[in-house]
Amino acid sequence: MMTGNSYLNCSDESIRRHVREEHRQINAELDKLFACCLGEQHGCDSQTDWKKIRERVHHLRENMAHHFREEEEGSCLDEAVARRTTLGPEAREIEREHPELLAELDGLISWLDDEPPLETTLQIARTRLNAFAENLQRHEVREDALIRRGVGGFGEDD
Repeated sequence: MMTGNSYLNCSDESIRRHVREEHRQINAELDKLFACCLGEQHGCDSQTDWKKIRERVHHLRENMAHHFREEEEGSCLDEAVARRTTLGPEAREIEREHPELLAELDGLISWLDDEPPLETTLQIARTRLNAFAENLQRHEVREDALIRRGVGGFGEDD
C-alpha cells in the first residue's frame, strides 16, 4: 500500500487504483456495520449486535482517520493539484471535510457508548449510520472527480 508522498511519480493508473482500493476498504467497513443488524433483518440479538456495532464503528473511525491523514500528508489529491494547480482550492475544501466527517462519526460513537442496546436505539443507529454513509459517499464522489480531472479518468468499471 502506498503512503505519504509515494504517490508522486506514480503512474496515473497506480494513483487511481490506490484511491479505489482505499474507498473500497472504507465502504466494506460500512457494509459490515450495516450487516450488524442494521439492515431489515429479524431475530437479532440486540446485546450481541450492539457490541458488534460499537466495535465496527470504532474500527471504521480508525481506518478513516488513517486514510484522511494519508491524504493530508501528501496524496493523490496533491498529485492532482501538482498536475492542475487550478484544483488547489477544491482539494483544500475536500480536505476540510475530513474533520467534519470524523466529528460526525465521533458523535455516533459517543451516542452508541451512552445508549442501551434496545430495538429503538438500533433503529436510531441505523438512521444515523445511513446519514453518515450518504455524507461519506458525497465526499468520495467529490474526491474521485477531482482526481479524475487531475490525473485522468477512472476505468469503465468504476
